[in-house]
Amino acid sequence: MNEDAESGGLVRTDHLDASRYHEFYAMITEYLPGSNLQKVKARQEAFPQTFLVQKLTGQLIGIAYGWPRKLDDPQDPSFVLDGIAVKAEYWRRGFGTRLLNAFADAAKSGGFSVISVGSADGYAEKFYMHNGFVPKKYRIYDGNQIVTAKEFVDLVDYYRYQRPQADGFVVMEKRIE
Repeated sequence: MNEDAESGGLVRTDHLDASRYHEFYAMITEYLPGSNLQKVKARQEAFPQTFLVQKLTGQLIGIAYGWPRKLDDPQDPSFVLDGIAVKAEYWRRGFGTRLLNAFADAAKSGGFSVISVGSADGYAEKFYMHNGFVPKKYRIYDGNQIVTAKEFVDLVDYYRYQRPQADGFVVMEKRIE
C-alpha cells in the first residue's frame, strides 16, 4: 500500500477476488478489446496469483493479468503479461508502473525470471521500454499462425525497422531475477 500524493488517496494492489470479477472483466472489455474472455477466465482460475487489481481509496482503477507463455508457445519459458490497463483518468501518474511492478513480483514469486509482452506501436511500447522492457522481435499474423518477421539485434535495429504490417506486434521482454 502506498499513499498517492497527487490524489491524496491510498493505492493498493491486490489479487483479484470474486467481489471484483464484474469490474475486472468490464475493464478488459473497455480497455483491452479483442481479448479472449473465455481464455482469460480459464487462466484466471489456473493462475489466480497473477491476476491483479489496483485500487485507489477502494475504487478499482487498474488491472493486470498473465500466465506462463509456454501454455501458448511451448518453446517460450517466459511469463506473459497478457493484459494491463489503468483507467484513462489515472494515466501518466505512475499507477501503470506500480501495477507492472506488482505483476513482476507475482511472476517472480512463481519462479519466473523473464516477463514478456506483445505490444502494438505507440505509447504502449514506450511505456514498456520506460519500465525496463527490451524489444526482441516483430511478429505478424500469417493466416492462422503468428510468425516472426524480424528479430532485433539491438535498440538501433528496433528503431530503424520499417514494420511491414499494421497489425503486427513487438514482443518485449524484461528480466526480473
